Amino acid sequence: LLDTIHVGQWGTFLTTKRLTETSAALELEVHIENSSLSNADIEVVTRIYEIDSMGSRTGDAVGVFPAASVSVVSGGNIKSVQSILLDKPKLWGPPPRRFPTYTWLLPPCF
Repeated sequence: LLDTIHVGQWGTFLTTKRLTETSAALELEVHIENSSLSNADIEVVTRIYEIDSMGSRTGDAVGVFPAASVSVVSGGNIKSVQSILLDKPKLWGPPPRRFPTYTWLLPPCF
């Protein structure tokens, strides 16, 4: 069922609302599409990782958004918006630092 429920193309937006050397306020917007024939309840789980110059994750997540429960109607879409505050964020370079965001759509009570 979950293969027909997915994050829309270009459907993840991560915005830094406030940034200092001691903290970063982040807002995440995820657009979810349901092309199945059934309504669906899902959990949206998102984590932010740091990667090295070769593109490999360097360890545990540096940011974890709380799981969000959403209901998506058949043939519909929905937007999930969440915020977190990171302590002591690593600021952009040098060297350049990259922080990919991974989002999973899971059945409830994973």
